[in-house]
Amino acid sequence: MYRGQLGNIDLGSSDFRNFIENNLLLVDKSAFIEHVLNDSSTVLLFTRPRRMGKSLNLDMLRAFLDSNQDARGEGLFKGLYIEGSPVFAQAGSRPVIHLNFRDMGKDSYRGDFIIRFMPQLARYLRESQYSANMRLVLAEPRTYTHQLLRTLIENIHEVHGVKPFVLIDEYDKPVMDSAGTEKSDEIRGFINSLLSMALKDNHSLGKCILTGVNRIAHESMFSDLNNLAVYSVLSESVFDTDFGFTEEEVSELCKGKRLTEAREWYNGYRIGKEKVYFTFSVMSYLKYGALDNYWGRSGIVSSIRSHLNADRFDTIAEIIGDADDTSVRTNIKDRLSAEDMLGYTSEAAFYSLLVQAGYMTYDRTDTLNQYDIYLPNSELRSVWQEFILNEVYNEPAAAIVGALGLVAEPARFASAFTEFVNNKLSYFDFEATAPEKTYHIFVCGLLAASGVRFSSNRESGLGRYDVMAFLADKTIIFEFKRAEAGPGTVLASEETGLVTCKKGAEVFVPPEVTAAIESAAAKAIKQIEDRGYAVDAPAALPVYAAGIGFEGKLCSALAKRIR
Repeated sequence: MYRGQLGNIDLGSSDFRNFIENNLLLVDKSAFIEHVLNDSSTVLLFTRPRRMGKSLNLDMLRAFLDSNQDARGEGLFKGLYIEGSPVFAQAGSRPVIHLNFRDMGKDSYRGDFIIRFMPQLARYLRESQYSANMRLVLAEPRTYTHQLLRTLIENIHEVHGVKPFVLIDEYDKPVMDSAGTEKSDEIRGFINSLLSMALKDNHSLGKCILTGVNRIAHESMFSDLNNLAVYSVLSESVFDTDFGFTEEEVSELCKGKRLTEAREWYNGYRIGKEKVYFTFSVMSYLKYGALDNYWGRSGIVSSIRSHLNADRFDTIAEIIGDADDTSVRTNIKDRLSAEDMLGYTSEAAFYSLLVQAGYMTYDRTDTLNQYDIYLPNSELRSVWQEFILNEVYNEPAAAIVGALGLVAEPARFASAFTEFVNNKLSYFDFEATAPEKTYHIFVCGLLAASGVRFSSNRESGLGRYDVMAFLADKTIIFEFKRAEAGPGTVLASEETGLVTCKKGAEVFVPPEVTAAIESAAAKAIKQIEDRGYAVDAPAALPVYAAGIGFEGKLCSALAKRIR
């Protein structure tokens, strides 16, 4: 159910009252209030990807509970689910301390927190009502910053006789933003001290609700807090559909073709036992009327770059572009440590980071703690394609597809492919024990980034091909083969890794090295033909063999139509 006008959409607001007073489109998530109030835990942590309605839900909860407002009398919740709930009697019943840790600078975090704290103090206490402890900490707020929140909770309870609720949005943002800097340990220690002081064994606290993207490990945060209930994207609970949009909700907002498009592009992210649509993506689609990568462009995927190594890049490229919708099976860590955030990650931590941040999703398997990680929709595929194009290749997709399309003209294809290698391969480190893998990763990345579907290392005919790319009008089978040294031929220098010689001021590739590389490319073509790799290629399209012979970053590309 929704309230407001379908076309009246504000993508930048998380002010619940603004939605109601201006008749903005609002999907009814007020069951979240009931679920929070019925939960027996004192401290609740919700981790969800960005732009999934966390801030709006917290502000809705604040507007409902705030004893300084008359939510019932003003009709703020008229017609919403919560109006018919038994907990509706609690509307306007409590003081609410509402804080947002977003944009707390690593060099100014204490001052930034104090700036956020002072309006909350003024909402419920006059100066004459300050306790002795409050006067003490306010006299030197930078010294006693970590004590401010607990002191305010206790002072409000003492004056009003009601235990306040504390709402903290983006609790993990200062820690994530400072990861890898000289301030990282200091900020993590401050947040830990602030929250532990305020929340542990505090008999003046009603409840505390925290939201963020990542669940930070207990050894990094909440180390002293034992009354915490965590609802992550891996948890199954009544909160599963309180963030993001359900199929039923989107079916009310979109009809016919638009529903089909929205489902393909924005659905499928798993929270617990439910699969939901990305909130920001659907609202943007409704506002602008066009399919696009809205969620991806509203944040920064480049933060993932420090976590990528060659194996992970290869796997992600295959997940993006594989014609059979590949997934990766792995463990997932539901808690992330400081080392995980810096990129010193296990595979479990890496894929956990992707899932928690919203860049991939998961399905449970029959094996304990094993999950299948994959891309659930077209938007997330687009997110990764744009990331690879911009961060790795810095090349438009059309240029890559155009180069691949030249396979029917062998000389032009060879020129285009070697130019890509010369200009772009520097991003990848060669593995001395498996140099073919570097070219394999490079080509898979090109295909994935440009939206070309492919399969990799699959059995076909009498062996396994390296890569089969499925273009709209043709199929290309790639085989990568390292050059073999003939008698007396040195292919690479141990000192420089360069296959070059010098004559005076001129640096050149010895002809015997060029011949060895070209011979390797020809052998790759022959292998594709001899082993019948084309047998599983689509029957209706022409098939081309692309043989890539190489030594280091010197390569030769040959192409031949084989069917």
